[in-house]
Amino acid sequence: MTKTELYIGLDVHKETITGAVAEGGRTGEVRQAGTITNDLHAVEKLMRRIRGDQERTLHVCYEAGPCGFVIARRLNQLGIDCTVVAPSLIPKKPGDKIKTDRRDAEKLARLLRAGDLSPVYVPEATDEASRGEFKKCGGTGNDAKAHEYQHTNRREPNHPARSSASHLLSLPAAKESYEKTVQRIILPVDKTAAISTSAVRYRWLAEMVDRNARERRRSACSSASRPRA
Repeated sequence: MTKTELYIGLDVHKETITGAVAEGGRTGEVRQAGTITNDLHAVEKLMRRIRGDQERTLHVCYEAGPCGFVIARRLNQLGIDCTVVAPSLIPKKPGDKIKTDRRDAEKLARLLRAGDLSPVYVPEATDEASRGEFKKCGGTGNDAKAHEYQHTNRREPNHPARSSASHLLSLPAAKESYEKTVQRIILPVDKTAAISTSAVRYRWLAEMVDRNARERRRSACSSASRPRA
């Protein structure tokens, strides 16, 4: 008996998940699978209901987003092929501007069946946790640039307003020396402190994430190469 393949598209939100099922084959039926709460128990129950008592192979996909990769990891653990796709690479029809949860789920199911979706890498739980912590402090990389821009473009006290007037081009050399001296004196202490602190913190976080990823890969490789008893 040949296995029946079903392609399931999930439109995942913070509170709910809407599913749609596409039968195998070019002309297979596409139907709604209902809306459930966003938790793993409900997802597993939905997969059992779609599979039923028959021997069916399930292929699941959903868009990458703020809900993370928990669903994909759990379904893959259960032996269900689950793909997370890049939203920016999903094919779109010109003029198709109507978006609903049901339409999005059906669209994902059809595109998964046609093989027109581009998957993204599904990280391990520890990697995803490190990414989350890194994103919380991710502004530190831009903080240094913000501080640099803020203080570089700030008009210093007793400093003439910048202008494109031609008479400013004929300032004496003494004026240029005064400008440089004022910039050195008025340079606030918190400028260098803020820039250096943000940069150091950003580099530290990046090194921590890279080091943890290398250690996990090294541990996985050593476990795979270790001979079984």
